[in-house]
Amino acid sequence: MKYPEYECGNTHNTCMESAAAHMIRVQAEQIRRMTVDEYIREKTGSGADGQEDT
Repeated sequence: MKYPEYECGNTHNTCMESAAAHMIRVQAEQIRRMTVDEYIREKTGSGADGQEDT
């Protein structure tokens, strides 16, 4: 992934810090999505085994 010049600057270290910050943002978004999916399953009556309750 290529980062914009303002994020990478001219040093490898700065770019690596930017890459780490990007990974943290991506992981946080994944955690939020998992939480929303779990909430929807709970509210729609889906069971823990992936089968809908009847």
